[in-house]
Amino acid sequence: MARKRQQPVPIHGVPNDFPASIHVLDRFSESDLEVWKKRSRELDALHDELYHGLEPERARRKVELIDALNARPAPPFDFSNWVRMVQYRYAHDPLSAAGSVRSVGGRFSIGRDCDESGTATVFPALYIGDSHEAAFRECYQMPSDKMEATGLTPAEMSLRQSDASIRMNGHVERVFDIRNIDNLRPIAKVLAKFVVPPELEKLARLLKLGRPSDLLIRTPLKLQSNLQDMNWRAWPAQFGLPSPSQRFGLLLKWAGYEGVLYRSSRQPGSTCIAVLPSNLCSERTFVELADGYPPNITQSRLDLSTADTLCGWEHVRQSERAP
Repeated sequence: MARKRQQPVPIHGVPNDFPASIHVLDRFSESDLEVWKKRSRELDALHDELYHGLEPERARRKVELIDALNARPAPPFDFSNWVRMVQYRYAHDPLSAAGSVRSVGGRFSIGRDCDESGTATVFPALYIGDSHEAAFRECYQMPSDKMEATGLTPAEMSLRQSDASIRMNGHVERVFDIRNIDNLRPIAKVLAKFVVPPELEKLARLLKLGRPSDLLIRTPLKLQSNLQDMNWRAWPAQFGLPSPSQRFGLLLKWAGYEGVLYRSSRQPGSTCIAVLPSNLCSERTFVELADGYPPNITQSRLDLSTADTLCGWEHVRQSERAP
């Protein structure tokens, strides 16, 4: 007896005679949704294990990690006429890092909404690019020309209004330069010692992600790539956990660094600096406005005397602040 040919599952509610102006992006069934929900739960568990499951290893090797960060010289860094983008409503306080402690934070700083488990500690950073275009692209997290090609303005894409582009000069006495891969070799050696937790091995096999050890950072090149990842924001936004670069920023803070230099992921060839105002320890370190400014500007210079007022601590409970 011939087998009856199986008919395709009908898709209800989607007519075959759409107007030409309507484009169907995708079609899926309820069973597809269930599969996606299951995979989403598994990915949540995987990232939770990469964060919380590895925390005992990070705690056990904390001193080693800090010593590795301090293994190479950290020369001072000067910059002139670099640019910071500030929402216009905050333009009276352009040197404030308050924005980096609200919401999920920045690439190398942890915001108060970054960790849904409430275990991460909050600390600020002031982000500055070497040009207007670099600062603009980093601020909006995508190239301006591509945004305009959509027919929407950058402000519309990010639900923001006007911005202010402000030039700054500075000298940071103790900076960690991620661009130099030799600076990352000592810490990569420590990371290579991390033991893969059993639960992480189980999840890696379940999700068919290859060897569980491949999920960990064990080489300087992988560390450098990870720290400058274009999609670093996926960890706090999607999984409610600090990204690897944010945890690295916390290590830099513990190691006594006042800033970190890195390549812009949105503007090839450009460099950005994240200044850690809560870590300022040198009287020579400063960031100041490069041009004339309106009389209502409350602070025109970030240095040891003004750092505490520019950290944005008024938005963070005392118990949440990073030591």
